[in-house]
Amino acid sequence: MLPTTRVVQPAQKPKPPQPQQQVVTNQPPAPTQEQVQAEANRQVVQQTQNFNERRDNVILPKIGASTYELSQRDIESLPQGNAIQFSDLALQFPGVYQDSTNQGDFHVRNEHANVQYRINGILLPDGVSGFSQILESSFIGSMRLIDGALPAQYGLHTSGIFDITSKSGTALAGGSVSVYGGSRQTISPSFEYGGVEGSTEYFVTGRYLSTGLGLENPIASLNAIHDHSEGGRFFAYTSTVLDPTARVVTLSGFGETRYQIPNNPGQAGNVGGFCGGPFNPANPCLNPDGTPNPNAPPYTAFGKSSFDSSTLNQNQYEKNAYNVIAWQKSEGNFDAQLAYYSRYSDVHFVPDPVGDLFINNVASDVYRSSFVNGISGDFAYRMNDAHTVRTGFYTQGEQTRIATVSTVEPLDPADPSGLTAIDTPFNIPDTSSLFGWQLGAYAQDEWRLTNQLTLNYGLRFDQIYQYVNANQFSPRASLTYTPWWATVLHIGYMRTFTPPSQVLGRTIPTQIFDGTTATAPIVTPDQAAALPGQVAGQPLRNIGAIEPERAHVFDAGFVQQLLPQCPTPSGGMPAKTPAAAANCPSLELGGSVYYKYARDLIDDGQFGQAYVLTAFNYDQGINYGAELTFRFKDGGFTADTSWAYGVQRATRVVSNQTLFTPDDLVYIQNNWISTDHDQTYTGFGKGRIQVDGQRLWLAGRHHRERNLYLRQRLADDTGRGDLPQLRPPPVLLAAQHRRVA
Repeated sequence: MLPTTRVVQPAQKPKPPQPQQQVVTNQPPAPTQEQVQAEANRQVVQQTQNFNERRDNVILPKIGASTYELSQRDIESLPQGNAIQFSDLALQFPGVYQDSTNQGDFHVRNEHANVQYRINGILLPDGVSGFSQILESSFIGSMRLIDGALPAQYGLHTSGIFDITSKSGTALAGGSVSVYGGSRQTISPSFEYGGVEGSTEYFVTGRYLSTGLGLENPIASLNAIHDHSEGGRFFAYTSTVLDPTARVVTLSGFGETRYQIPNNPGQAGNVGGFCGGPFNPANPCLNPDGTPNPNAPPYTAFGKSSFDSSTLNQNQYEKNAYNVIAWQKSEGNFDAQLAYYSRYSDVHFVPDPVGDLFINNVASDVYRSSFVNGISGDFAYRMNDAHTVRTGFYTQGEQTRIATVSTVEPLDPADPSGLTAIDTPFNIPDTSSLFGWQLGAYAQDEWRLTNQLTLNYGLRFDQIYQYVNANQFSPRASLTYTPWWATVLHIGYMRTFTPPSQVLGRTIPTQIFDGTTATAPIVTPDQAAALPGQVAGQPLRNIGAIEPERAHVFDAGFVQQLLPQCPTPSGGMPAKTPAAAANCPSLELGGSVYYKYARDLIDDGQFGQAYVLTAFNYDQGINYGAELTFRFKDGGFTADTSWAYGVQRATRVVSNQTLFTPDDLVYIQNNWISTDHDQTYTGFGKGRIQVDGQRLWLAGRHHRERNLYLRQRLADDTGRGDLPQLRPPPVLLAAQHRRVA
């Protein structure tokens, strides 16, 4: 028997407990509240920018028109920055020049005040003519001038559209308070603040301006007499995204200004050549040969036989306010914008009762106001790749009020010459109140015939119920051809219908001044034979209503890039905006020519001592010219220049004839004349160099006026100083060196 072998497993020591392994993941920390808010704000800003692009490119395109743009970068890099006046921005566009400062209107392509303003695509209705800078420039993100053959959505005032886009996005972040000042006692404090709150972008800005350089100096001196002005402006903007396809925009603005009217010392007074009364046959105003009798009693006003014109105290007050609320919808191939707008404006000229009566033989206190409320709608639908159909409408009601009180002296009826004035001043009131309507609609089709050729054609209808009732169908058509990326050609035609501003659409009832020192000139038999409706031996009368202007406009132009296209970045598409940052130079040349033939051409002028405008019609007018622009950019250097040539001629005054003398009316009845604002050449240039954060600016402007014969003659021959003589403004040359953060 074999022995038993037992194998015993050695005892194992218990393993020490292993620590539990933890799984670690690389998850980012939870975002902070500030980061969440920043991302939400970024989405709101992006959605707002998308809405802006759809509004500008889909609802209200500029197809076939001549378009010039100042970007936000262009505006911010100007020497005055946000303190620049709106007028100084507008004057940088080709063919734009400013009228005599006492009228404050812009001329675009030699047209008078036929300009339209839009903010974020919404029309600002007409107000009372004046020279207030109602638009505060610090809210402007970009600004375009659109002229030429405009698409059908642009009606009424069509010589130029100032299309303004308010700031948005990062330009709204934060706020600032600043003070701008300089010579002529100029000081202008301002503030601005903006940002994003929830789904709303908002921006507010305000400015106060006080200066001793208010209106145009009537004499060749460094400083004008009695030329202080002060005023304030306010603007507010909001854009609220309701959902990814809709938003609501609000705009509000207010401005109030007070002007002193500059004085012209050394005026003799009694421009009408009257003598004192009562009439004395033994010592009449005129000798038998028609010459003035030096021994006749002197003309007096309120007992004064002299007055120092340097001490006149004339003032003008202006108020402007507007409000807009708009709803925009963009979904798929459909886009729409509906807007309600309101505007109030007034102007009040206060004369020097004694001084004006002595110097001008009449002292007029002039008040005008306008209150407009309206709605508008613009719609666009992309049917397919070839056709985009657009349509729209507007309707507005306007309440205007005119109240003029003229202080005059009666004429002694016993004097056959009509020159004996009796110093018993009295007032003649002239009032008018009217509620009028404007309404219209349009339809148009953007037809892409090929990838390079686009035909835009349409029709609009406008109707007015004001001092006159009138309407018109206006066809529009244009072709835009882009043979390759560097060249864009356009040619177009538009029929226009331009009513006068309602507050200017009333003819002057001059018959109320018969037998006073403000009476109209007496018409001679020869003058009556040449002037329709005038009666020999009777005072000059206003024959005919102020009618809407109707015109045919033809326009053609080009834009040419003269340097190679910027290289394509790794992202794929050619870089346009980043070109400057990539040091890619660009050189752009543009040009256009135009011709216009008008019936009932509307013109405005400042007649008499009140600094307000009065409208009248020429029977026919022609307007033609050419524009050339040049823009170069290379790194920190930019240079821009624009030049324009223009001619405007007209014939036969067919309304408000008493604004002219009978002799002038006879001449215009038989001749074509250059209008008083006709400017042959207009040029503008600017340059900017940026080196190591420093900017050096150089800017200048030159223009030349032609054929001022009529304006000069009116000022000299009427005996009432109807129009001021114009002095060509000097060439402006300015340089500024400032540090850029």
